[in-house]
Amino acid sequence: MLREDIIKRVEEAQNLVKKVGSGHVVVGQLKMEGNASPRDVISQVEILEDGCFVEAIAVAELPIYFWHPEYQRLTLHPVKPTGLIENVGEISMRLLNGDGGSVRGVAVANGSEVPDDLEIALNYQVPGINRCGVEPLKQASLERVLTERLKAIKPPRVEIVKETGAFKISNLPEIRCEVDLHTAQKDDRRFTVDIGPSDHLNISAFDLYRADASCRFWPPPALELARKPRRNRAGRVYWI
Repeated sequence: MLREDIIKRVEEAQNLVKKVGSGHVVVGQLKMEGNASPRDVISQVEILEDGCFVEAIAVAELPIYFWHPEYQRLTLHPVKPTGLIENVGEISMRLLNGDGGSVRGVAVANGSEVPDDLEIALNYQVPGINRCGVEPLKQASLERVLTERLKAIKPPRVEIVKETGAFKISNLPEIRCEVDLHTAQKDDRRFTVDIGPSDHLNISAFDLYRADASCRFWPPPALELARKPRRNRAGRVYWI
């Protein structure tokens, strides 16, 4: 039996869905393995103290994510219900076993040079907000808010060996992340990684694009094998 405050939220979400003319309402309760509070979980949905949540979503089967620094990422896949309400019941977040994922490689500039001034920047990418009736500008704003919150939950470690160009990015949280390698001469290269906890990828030699565009070949031969690294089902690497 739903509480009165949850029923009120459901009614408000139903009215929104009817007004927009599409979408449906998802109702559930988040449970945490261990002693963490559901209120500390980062998600597009508002989570109450006891873990209950109500959300009017725009698209069925588009995932809703839940993040917490000490837990595995939880992905909820709503399905289109026969009515306007989908009760997913209790969903659980499991504690992490081990550190976050890592990516290592060796950066090469101009085909063979060691980029002694190599720098690495990381930018998290929050998946699209699956919320009913949200205008594009407001959705972009919500995504930025989530991104800022996610940046703080588990800062990754970046190590660079100046003498060789070797680099290692470790303690990566389970969030899609754009990695930008660049030098003061504006040689650069970017790739996007989305890996699970304790996944470790080695991309070997990594050619930076020259600032004058004189060697912007694709795909770089040194990356042919690295584009198909060993990984578990949770690990994915996207090259750009």
